[in-house]
Amino acid sequence: MAKEVIDLSSKQNEQGGEGMKLSEKVLRDIEMVEGVRREAARREDPNRRPLAQHLASELFGYTYNRLHGKMRSGEIVSLVQQVKSRVPLVLSAGGLDDLHRNREYRDELAVRTIGEAWARFYDRVLLAGKWNPQQVEEGRAPASLKSYFFGMCLLHFPRVYVGWAAEQEDKFTARTRGMTSDELEVALGYRSEQTPELIAKVCEQVRIMINAANPRIRSVMTLAVEGYTQAEIAEELNMTVPMVEGILYRFRQSARSKVFQIWQREPHELLSFAQKPGVEA
Repeated sequence: MAKEVIDLSSKQNEQGGEGMKLSEKVLRDIEMVEGVRREAARREDPNRRPLAQHLASELFGYTYNRLHGKMRSGEIVSLVQQVKSRVPLVLSAGGLDDLHRNREYRDELAVRTIGEAWARFYDRVLLAGKWNPQQVEEGRAPASLKSYFFGMCLLHFPRVYVGWAAEQEDKFTARTRGMTSDELEVALGYRSEQTPELIAKVCEQVRIMINAANPRIRSVMTLAVEGYTQAEIAEELNMTVPMVEGILYRFRQSARSKVFQIWQREPHELLSFAQKPGVEA
C-alpha cells in the first residue's frame, strides 16, 4: 500500500510539472478519493458505498467543529468574505450576538451548511475529479481534502443563513399574531378612565414601539407584556435567557428615552400624577 501511495504522488508530480512535494495528509486524501471513485463506479446504489459514507463522516466531524467555532467567535463573516461567495453574508450586531450565545442556532446552521455542501462536493468535486492538490497558486501549500471542503462550506453558508434567518422571522411573526393592538393596550393598562392623558401617551408610545419592532423583538415583548417570565419566553421562542434579557434591556432603554422626551414636553402633568395619594414612585 505504501508503494501505491508513492507511485500516486509521482504521477501527480509529473502532471503538475513542478515536482511539488505533497504532505502525507494530502497523499492519504488522494488515495481516499481514488477509492471513493472506484467504489462509485462499482456500486450504483449510494447507500451501499461505505468508503463515501466514511469520508462524509470524517468531513462532517471536522467541518462541524470549525463552523461552530467560527460562528461563535464571529470570524465566519471575514472567512466568507475571503472565499468571495456570490451571496453576501450580512450579519447585524444582533445576528452575531445570536450566533455567539445560542448553541442551537449554530448547530442547525452547521448541519444545514454541511449537508448542502456535501451533496455538491461528492458529485461535482470528488467524482468529477475537480479536487487536484497539484493545481495551486505559487507559494501556497496544496489544500487537504478537509480544508477544501471547509472552504466549500463557507461558499454555501451565506445562502443557508439567509434561508434560515427567513424561517426564524416567520416563526417570530407567527408568534406575534396572538395579541391584537387592542389587547396590547389593555395589557399595558392605559385604557382606564383614571389614567391621566400623559400616562396614556407614554403607554401608547410603548405600544407603537412594540408594533413597529422587528418580529423577533416584537415576539419577545409581546410575551413579556402577556406576563411570561424570561425563562418561559426563551423556551417558547427557542432562545437563550441571556438573549431574551438583552432584547428586553435594549427595548427598555429605548422606551425610557421616549418617556424622557414626553417628560421634557409636559413634566408638570407626570409629576402631579406621581404626587397623588396612593401612586407609588
